[in-house]
Amino acid sequence: MRESVPRGRLIALDGTDGPHLQWAARRVLATLRSEAVEGGVSSWDASGIFYELRHGAPNLAPPTPRTLVLLYASDLVFRLRWEIRPALEEGKCVIAAPYVESAIAFGKAARLPKRWMLDLFRFAPRPNTCYSVSDSTPAASANGADPMNGFFEFCCQQLSACSPPWSGTELKARSAQYFDRLRRIGRCSPLPTHAVEPGSRFQR
Repeated sequence: MRESVPRGRLIALDGTDGPHLQWAARRVLATLRSEAVEGGVSSWDASGIFYELRHGAPNLAPPTPRTLVLLYASDLVFRLRWEIRPALEEGKCVIAAPYVESAIAFGKAARLPKRWMLDLFRFAPRPNTCYSVSDSTPAASANGADPMNGFFEFCCQQLSACSPPWSGTELKARSAQYFDRLRRIGRCSPLPTHAVEPGSRFQR
């Protein structure tokens, strides 16, 4: 059982498309601020682990899917310690984009055991709300999002260098199936249109 969330409100935005997650997080934050709700966004790689991996020695072998999920968990520990928990303890709203389900979706697509991943992420508090952000969310490219600045994109880039290479298209399709199931069982809801329209009431 994950720990309860202290005082504030934790909103998880999960999905497989980094630019769309960035765009949705900014819009949700704008909506909250229009309602005088104090908060902020916690994004992946706050610790710089993946930055260091991307810019490390060029002759390093690409990491395995299990290593990528472990690194994501390590980065999330950093985010919780320095970004998420302090804000929640002050009663603020935190938008985590992405959060746990994005990593599990990638792991499932890469055939990692789900039980292992659930055990791995037991440290992460359960969000008050989990929204899935699909690729059909309004295009993010016009809003300055980096098309490669996402956990899923980073993983696909790394695994494409394996021998034999992994197919990013197949990984994305399997991840989409995982999010479809989460929506069917009520674990994750589609991001409502009004949540990305500043000035409208955000669902509580």
